[in-house]
Amino acid sequence: MIDSREWSIEKEINHPEDLVSEVDYLRLWTEVAVEGLRIADEARKGLGVDYLESINAVYAFDSDFQGGNEISAEWIAMPAAPYESVSFDKKGRIQTGVILEAYTRPRSPFLLRRVDGKLTLEKNGIYLLDVEFLPRPKYLDKKTSDGIACKHLIAQVGSAWLVNVPSQYCYYFKDGDECKFCNLVETGKVYHPGIKVKKPEQVAEALSIAMEENQSIGVSLCGGSFPGTSGHEQYIAIIRAIQERKLNGDARSDGSVPIDCIAGAPRPDELYKIDEFKKSGARFFQANLEIGDPKWFEAVCPGKAKAVGYENWIHALEYATEIFGKTGRVRSHLVAGIEPARTLLDAVRRLAEKGIIAWANPWKPSNGSQLENHRTPLPLWFFKLYDRMSDIYIHAGFSYEANIADLAPRNADISLLFNFWRVKTGIRTTDMWKGYFNQGSAPNPAQGPQALENPV
Repeated sequence: MIDSREWSIEKEINHPEDLVSEVDYLRLWTEVAVEGLRIADEARKGLGVDYLESINAVYAFDSDFQGGNEISAEWIAMPAAPYESVSFDKKGRIQTGVILEAYTRPRSPFLLRRVDGKLTLEKNGIYLLDVEFLPRPKYLDKKTSDGIACKHLIAQVGSAWLVNVPSQYCYYFKDGDECKFCNLVETGKVYHPGIKVKKPEQVAEALSIAMEENQSIGVSLCGGSFPGTSGHEQYIAIIRAIQERKLNGDARSDGSVPIDCIAGAPRPDELYKIDEFKKSGARFFQANLEIGDPKWFEAVCPGKAKAVGYENWIHALEYATEIFGKTGRVRSHLVAGIEPARTLLDAVRRLAEKGIIAWANPWKPSNGSQLENHRTPLPLWFFKLYDRMSDIYIHAGFSYEANIADLAPRNADISLLFNFWRVKTGIRTTDMWKGYFNQGSAPNPAQGPQALENPV
């Protein structure tokens, strides 16, 4: 057992000898997730050909957002423990290791370089470990029957999931009421100016091509908010088109398939939308609260506050648990780093008690957003936050293994929170990925020195 007191040590990773336990790898992953990284020119070789490049399907976080032409990486994979290295199967699916968003920052202490053909991660000029770019899926350049390249319709989220943004639009931007951290619309203007709305049949066909090639296990539908029922109807049409193609053989006895509806929370008079998502076959419902404190919510997410309201948002998520259950199929997202940790954790605890999982990626102050050029908290702030958040879910009775077996999005791929939870549960990444790619066979908690005590 690793001594649980290690979780509270204010330690940075500055040298390879600092990486002695899974906790240390979590520290490093957290640092890179917060500080971003730089990519040396020679390290970019192969991106867009052999390795997956940045497509900016939903948001753009790189520092060269406004007009930079350098090809960048979407993700990097790194080891999760001293006894594991990164590996992929013949389909390009990760088998060991963890995945991290590879967004760039010019002042980051972290640098990706090629040394003797190997991709390495350095901090302040000191080598730390070998990492990998994700293999580039061939489906990205294949075209649908009407001639649209799949990469304009879908994108890969880590190694297991795909994402589709039906429309790069959010009506909160119309009056300046968008969430202050969001650059969804600006990302669309810069990177996706040619396609305004994606047809359901196009999306389903692109998914069919992708799933046939690399057996991605599910898709998230996400984007901005629409007035009235138009956004809801668009999602339902896409889900039905996916269902008609029978894209995944994973259908449970409840008739659901791994489709994650990331939508705005309906107002009290529109809760029927949640029922319809479930009836259409979607397995997961996610409505992103973004901010935990009601007053901060009004200040940071004015459009959501005016159109729906904080308590109505909570009520919609709670109602969704009556439809989708309380096992982790109802989710929300909180932007970690804008509000105090206490108010965020209070919201996480409140939601967990209602059967709702809220994950929280580090806030990346983004070009094109109202909070452009602000600073996010230090990595230690996030390390302590995810330590406490993972405890909340363990103590609330959620099962990490059951979420993997249910093919839940984000658990294995790109969320820091879920990997903190994984380490405390004692699951190795090898078993975690088996649980995903073996179509829902639950991993067993690992035994041995990597299993952590649950800190109090």
